Amino acid sequence: GPREADRLVNELVNLLVRGARIRLQFSCHTTDEEERRRLSPRRPMLTLAELAGLARRWPGGPVTLNFMLLDGYTCDPDTLARLFPPERVFIKLNHLDPNRFTRSLGLADRPSGDRQRLAAALSAYGFEVAHRIRALTPGPGAAEP
Repeated sequence: GPREADRLVNELVNLLVRGARIRLQFSCHTTDEEERRRLSPRRPMLTLAELAGLARRWPGGPVTLNFMLLDGYTCDPDTLARLFPPERVFIKLNHLDPNRFTRSLGLADRPSGDRQRLAAALSAYGFEVAHRIRALTPGPGAAEP
């Protein structure tokens, strides 16, 4: 949710009104604003409260919130329930696909048990949630460059 997304959303609404099929989504990754700034230090981001306002105003279908569940980063279902109306958002909980770049930044995936507990807590609040189960063995093309 870059700060300039507000202008873009207005343009997308115009396209939506003219019949375009648009699904609005934002990469959030954490419910802590300081952690969000740390993950994107070069680009000012909309706060989660501002994203919630956009989700409420968006005339299309539910807005997707993507969370790459990173070890050591906060993803609090109570915060999401306080800010976002469950009927206006769809939440995707994703794995971090490790590579040299993410390792160089010290980023690591959270244990899958955390993902399942978080999905259950969000579902209990009425959110529609999707998350994938990590494969036990890498599939074709999973090798690092």
